[in-house]
Amino acid sequence: MGTLRKILSTLGRKYPTRACLILVKRLMIIIVGLFVIGFVSFGQTTLTTGTATYNGAWAGGTWSAGAPLSGAAFSINAGATVNINASWISGNIIINANSNNTASTLNIATGVLLTAGSITINPPSGGVITNALNLAGTGSVTCTGLSCVNSGGNTRICAVTIASGTLTVNGNVAMGANATRNTFVFSSNGTLNVTGNLTTGTLTANSSLINLGGSFAPTTFNANTGTVDFNGSAVQTIAVSVYNFNNIQVDNTNINGATIDAAVSAADITGNINVNSGSFNTGNFAVVLRSTIIP
Repeated sequence: MGTLRKILSTLGRKYPTRACLILVKRLMIIIVGLFVIGFVSFGQTTLTTGTATYNGAWAGGTWSAGAPLSGAAFSINAGATVNINASWISGNIIINANSNNTASTLNIATGVLLTAGSITINPPSGGVITNALNLAGTGSVTCTGLSCVNSGGNTRICAVTIASGTLTVNGNVAMGANATRNTFVFSSNGTLNVTGNLTTGTLTANSSLINLGGSFAPTTFNANTGTVDFNGSAVQTIAVSVYNFNNIQVDNTNINGATIDAAVSAADITGNINVNSGSFNTGNFAVVLRSTIIP
């Protein structure tokens, strides 16, 4: 602080007041910029090798710039694994691509909540490898987006698995559309909340609940005994011409509601249509169910 006073005093004697103020403003902009750059660089780190576990404190693995700080971004290199065994707040998370026949994995333990920015799963570039986000038991994740792209081969997979926990995406699930190379699988009665659109390769519902604010666009959908709730504020299309559903719920608040795009047979929707709130628009198509429409 004393040094800064000397600089300002010297500037004040050497330059007129207006010129001095302009120089001081420029100096402060440079100082703040350097601080922000230094903070961002310090906050981000990469797990280069090994297995790192957070259980109230970080242990194991080798980090490029030390273990992550709370709220900071991190990435996971080829063959490395991050285990979140206690609730943690993170910035953006990137699971990196790899070609050395070793997977990169982010595991969330049962009973734990990971709150993150966007989560990106980069596909393997070689070998027989699955890069994955795994939610065990009641493990849960809240993030601002989830994305990955198609790999270059059917043995190189991006995967998301959920047991009975909850994945909340305040944005889009934007996975690649290849049904073999991108998989989203519920093994039990977990919940997926998506405020935006849902795109993936193969979506296996098991007995899950999927709450969807945008469009429903998996390439392959295995409905099993699951439920899809169309709860957006814009018009949503229930694509019975493309997918078979088990249970459908409607909580759409748009005046035109959630609309089917074709006639419905008992094979198209094997369970119930439950209109909790908003409107269900048949589009003048016939609806024939094994069960009932519940208003």
